[in-house]
Amino acid sequence: MTSGKKLAKEYSERVEKWIAEREQQKDWAEYKRAGKINRAVLCAELDFSRSVFSQNPAVKTALVQAEERWFGLRDVTKAGHEAARERSEKAAATVSQAASKLRDEVALLKAENQLLRKRLAQYEVLAEVLAETGRTPRI
Repeated sequence: MTSGKKLAKEYSERVEKWIAEREQQKDWAEYKRAGKINRAVLCAELDFSRSVFSQNPAVKTALVQAEERWFGLRDVTKAGHEAARERSEKAAATVSQAASKLRDEVALLKAENQLLRKRLAQYEVLAEVLAETGRTPRI
């Protein structure tokens, strides 16, 4: 049985060899998925589990460097972050505007509610007088 360190080194060597083969054959585009190397296909070809990518820093580093060379990942990431930030700011402004409108509407409804409660109290007094005397008082 091989130790974890030996296995990690073996996986790292497999990935380095695979990357060298791709660069020699220039067929890395076949492995592209969403701007990255398709990890599932790579796992199947190199015969190891997906956990290797998160548990083996050498493998992870090699793949990230290859993705940067092949797919220009850094530029895409920066542009993606900028676009996401702009969308976020726009959404926040929209939400803020909607919240402001709702606050105004709530203030109007509270004022209307207060007025209606005052009127209701007046009618309750009239109803009470009517019930006691049988006549409607003059207002």
